[in-house]
Amino acid sequence: MITRKTDFRAYWLIRRGRFAKKKKVYKQVAAIVIDLTTAIYVAALVGYIGVSLFLTGNIIEELAPFFAFVEENASKGYLLLLSVLPIRYIVRSFQHPGLLFSTSEYQLGLLPFSREKIWAFILVEKLIKLLLLYSSIAALLILVTPISSSMIISYLTLFAVYDLVMVVPQWKLFQQRFWIKAGWLLLFILSNLIAVILETKLIGLLQLILIILAHIYMLPRLFKGINWERVTEISDYYIWNMLVVSKVSQTKFKKKKTYSILQNSSRRKRSFATKFSIYHRLWELYLVKNFGVIAQVIGAILLMLVALQFFEEWIFYIGMAVAIHVYTALCANLFHNRFHADIVEVLPWDLSMYKRTYFNWMAIGGGLLFLPIFSYFIRHWDIWAPFQLVFVISVFLYAYHVNMDKTIIVLAKKAGSLQLREGLSFVFIILVAISHMLPVISLTAIGIVWALYFQNGLKSVI
Repeated sequence: MITRKTDFRAYWLIRRGRFAKKKKVYKQVAAIVIDLTTAIYVAALVGYIGVSLFLTGNIIEELAPFFAFVEENASKGYLLLLSVLPIRYIVRSFQHPGLLFSTSEYQLGLLPFSREKIWAFILVEKLIKLLLLYSSIAALLILVTPISSSMIISYLTLFAVYDLVMVVPQWKLFQQRFWIKAGWLLLFILSNLIAVILETKLIGLLQLILIILAHIYMLPRLFKGINWERVTEISDYYIWNMLVVSKVSQTKFKKKKTYSILQNSSRRKRSFATKFSIYHRLWELYLVKNFGVIAQVIGAILLMLVALQFFEEWIFYIGMAVAIHVYTALCANLFHNRFHADIVEVLPWDLSMYKRTYFNWMAIGGGLLFLPIFSYFIRHWDIWAPFQLVFVISVFLYAYHVNMDKTIIVLAKKAGSLQLREGLSFVFIILVAISHMLPVISLTAIGIVWALYFQNGLKSVI
């Protein structure tokens, strides 16, 4: 009599085979890169230096004011983090299903094994790994920092809870169209802005309760409307995209082009009526390809601006200056890299038209970043608030156009220099950081708009 293997034994066989294959690859990489004798001596030296610093030095005592500052502000921002964390998982749902259900697990489900149980095994494995990770981090922080253990455990517990309760929502949201995901993202961002404006800390708790209650609706429909081909394609990429192997072998792992976040968009099927629409479509293809990087940068800046509203005033103004610099630098970098990819690299194009169509896309990200800035000035409204808001927007536009014009000069290989405008851009960003002390600085926004108008033309400003 043939004994039927259980679902868990079949799943464990796949996981063990995958682990053995990865282990073999990493061994080969280690044999190429690492010399055993040198590695032993380096490890001994680093260990000796680390132990010496902690035993003979006063590092912890010297950093005591910093740890006190962190603990004080962490206690204030706990409920804020409770409301902000869902945004992280919504952003990830654009390119990650939450659980990695690979082709191997899918094919196992085609055999007489339960796909639901296999999915549950993947979930349990993920939770065990997260538990071990958070326990290790908690033990390390409690041992080497003077931050209270209750604070550390409470924060890590919050992360663990959200890692658990957002698995199903992220799994279902991953299957949806781009605009549905964008709508949920905007809804949660607006709810956080309302919480900031009303200065209430109950929004985060309400969000968590609603997410938990939403499982009543989602769990019975967990495997309905699932695009398994897309899920397995993305999962295979994340499972086998080994960074160390990629760097050593100088081989870049790439996702298949079968699916994209705008694959179901009806606009992709329209014909090109004008040159503007051609350039617009080219930007769409490129930005979708790099959406992961763009979302991570914008998400990090957005979270920073939301969190800094609960700190001192001068910290938020520095945060605005940093946000302007980072985002405009990202825009320029993406614009430059566009002309070193695909067919655009070898064909002549109208750079000014490219800049105009590019601004329409970058204005979307900029608009998201200005939402917490708008909410901040609404909460701190006074006679200078409208001038400061116009000042910040003007500096953003000026820095954007300076970076873009500099990139165009490089791409066109023209003779020219923008040192004066670059210097002014840097000075204006510094003025944003200190404008809370001298609000009259905001009046220089009139001069910035004037300079933008005459240097770039009205169409390039708006």
